Amino acid sequence: MQNKQIYSCSIDQEKGILVKTYYGIISLDLMKKSWLQLFQQNEVTSKIKGIILDYQDAELTIDVSDLENVINFYKDYFSHLKDCRIALVSNKPKNLVLPVLIENFVHQGRSKPFSTFEAAQRWLLK
Repeated sequence: MQNKQIYSCSIDQEKGILVKTYYGIISLDLMKKSWLQLFQQNEVTSKIKGIILDYQDAELTIDVSDLENVINFYKDYFSHLKDCRIALVSNKPKNLVLPVLIENFVHQGRSKPFSTFEAAQRWLLK
């Protein structure tokens, strides 16, 4: 089976922003694996002040029935980033339904959806 890249990641150390761009069809399992890989590589640290999750070139296949599973994952792995803001970027409203629901349970005002990368970055930097 071919190992296809599902995301790219870059970190602006000066601004403290991690940008994670997803590609193609993204399942809950693939999303979890991509985050676990970043955690294992120590890419996500307390120095990160903001995260941009760019879903413009992706299609999330995570179902609303997976909400509790996703919430538990965020609580388990993102606890050290409790002050971090998360900007979600997508031009497909369908890709933002689950992240907006998660925001209500986990991030509580620290995440916000955007339709452009530039608007997301401005919000993180203010």
